Amino acid sequence: MVGIVVQRTISVAGRSVGVRVIDDADADGADDGAGAERPPRVFISYAHTSDAHAEAVRELYWFLRSRGIDAKCDLPASQRRQDWTVWMEREIRAADVILVIASAAYRRRAGGDAAADDGRGVQWEAGQIREVIYRDQPAGLLRVLPVVLPDATADDIPDFLRPYSTTHYRVNEISDTGLEALLRALLGQPLELEPVLGNRPPLPARPGPSAPRGEGRPSPGALAVAVEEVAMEEEAVATTRASGPGGDIPLSRDDREALLTALAENFTTDMAAERVLRRIDYPRSRRPGFANAVSEQIWNMILIDLENGAVATPYRGLLTSALHAQPHNTVFRSLARRYGLDPGGR
Repeated sequence: MVGIVVQRTISVAGRSVGVRVIDDADADGADDGAGAERPPRVFISYAHTSDAHAEAVRELYWFLRSRGIDAKCDLPASQRRQDWTVWMEREIRAADVILVIASAAYRRRAGGDAAADDGRGVQWEAGQIREVIYRDQPAGLLRVLPVVLPDATADDIPDFLRPYSTTHYRVNEISDTGLEALLRALLGQPLELEPVLGNRPPLPARPGPSAPRGEGRPSPGALAVAVEEVAMEEEAVATTRASGPGGDIPLSRDDREALLTALAENFTTDMAAERVLRRIDYPRSRRPGFANAVSEQIWNMILIDLENGAVATPYRGLLTSALHAQPHNTVFRSLARRYGLDPGGR
């Protein structure tokens, strides 16, 4: 038999790991499947503590092989005379993955607390496995997997395998369900995959609270004109109140929609709406804000509030106020004529 050392990449616990493995070829030099992807080779390292524990390991060994994993343990090898030190070194060197089966005896013998004649095989084997980890710790972390069978606990894992700061594989029963996590690690078939990154969506910035849309900082001259217009509007409001408006105008559904659309198109900010609403005494506390909102929705809310009695004669006052702010608007002028208001009146 000739041992051929090759470099192979395997996937363990979701990562690809390069390991050196030995493929056995027959005396004629033909291997058992050149060029074919071979199953992962797994070496099972355990301590002979009791007949029950040995039987549990044997059941695990048979189950792994039934699931397409080339598991190796000492049971078949014990049927013929061996140099066990050579056998252990060869199996560890050839293994893609080494399973360390936790038990109190394994922990004691691997940790140097056992007598010289207490489990010599495990003491030697654990030393070789420790060397694997020490030689390349990142690769060793993925290549040596602690396994806890139902008769053991994490406390039985040897300290050099870091039982509480690294992953171990608990087996509740020898079945696909009980071994799912371990099977996925050995076969490179993770349950969870990292999603592909998508494209970042465009998220517009929020506009400033004080500047109306489309308007910059007013010049001193524009500010003076605005102050004069406010004074004129306040004078007009006082005149309207003194004269005492008549009854409200009965807008039809279509005319209400036309008025709503015109208001939404022409008064799109808090400042612009203020010029209209102040003249009809619409309470400031009831006014919704226009920032980051659809203008038509805001004006519809205002109209509903007016219709529910927020102010007296709401449509007469609203249409008059809108004409005052925009006397040349064709929709406001048309509605004013239709309902007997003076389109040119202030």
